[in-house]
Amino acid sequence: MKITRFHNPEISYSLHDMNVTEFEINGDNIIMRTQSGMERTASYWDQVDGYLEFLCVNW
Repeated sequence: MKITRFHNPEISYSLHDMNVTEFEINGDNIIMRTQSGMERTASYWDQVDGYLEFLCVNW
């Protein structure tokens, strides 16, 4: 199994303490949705709507 990890300390959103509510499979992509979106880690430090996508999953 090939695992690729990217480290980007400049990322401006966090999923810290977010409850995962749904995984959606769309072809070779997975969409992970959380109960409260994401936490902005820069500037205003607020919660924003959003989700995480894993693209080109090798099943």
